[in-house]
Amino acid sequence: GIVAEWWNDANYSYGILIPILSLVILWNRRKEFQGIQVSPEFRGAWIFSFGLFMYLAGIAGKEEFIQRFSFPLTLLGLVYLLYGKSAALSSLFPIGYSYFMIPLPSIIFRNITLHLQLLDAKVVAVVASLLGVPVVREDFILHLPEISLNVAEACSGTFSIMALLALGVFYTHELKLQQPAKIFLWLLLIPLAVFSNIIRILVIVLVSYYSGNWILDSSFHFLSGTFNFLFDFGALVFISKLLEKSPKQDHS
Repeated sequence: GIVAEWWNDANYSYGILIPILSLVILWNRRKEFQGIQVSPEFRGAWIFSFGLFMYLAGIAGKEEFIQRFSFPLTLLGLVYLLYGKSAALSSLFPIGYSYFMIPLPSIIFRNITLHLQLLDAKVVAVVASLLGVPVVREDFILHLPEISLNVAEACSGTFSIMALLALGVFYTHELKLQQPAKIFLWLLLIPLAVFSNIIRILVIVLVSYYSGNWILDSSFHFLSGTFNFLFDFGALVFISKLLEKSPKQDHS
């Protein structure tokens, strides 16, 4: 079911990369695993059993998200049970990373999207007014003199944020940076994505006001989400390179 969702819904298509990237992380840690002594621990059975219980509860309640959520947890419990605590701790990040492959439940996704729509609309309305554009905001609808623009669900940037988080966390984890620098980059991902999405909507508002609504039918509008993601990821790479060249990192 989850593979079909990745394949049929372009917004979640990045999910197909997550299991592959999890395996890449495991492969890059292969020397670490070679030094671990196999020591099966029965305590892992508790985690494994809880994961199975979640899966069965998801089936009984016909809740796909709970079924999918149980998989990494069950896998971690299995590693703990068969190979011991040290192996489970070393597997924690690559297995935990696989949670990015799971689409959010509709109710959570819509709640996040609604808040992002309102935030984008509020900020764009204020900035556009400061730039001399007469705009009146009604929830997430921006009324201009000749046109009204709806900050729709697809324009909220939610999917761009999810994709950036999934791939940005992997990219940052693989960098040769100290942990505080990695945490800084992880914390930067969401503000970066939100900021670039606000800029994208602001550009559409300004162009619509000064030169007409042709931009709404342009390739820029339809592909702007992709541009946003590429810009955000490029900015992440740029900032990470600056951190790598910092004296503190060179010293380490």
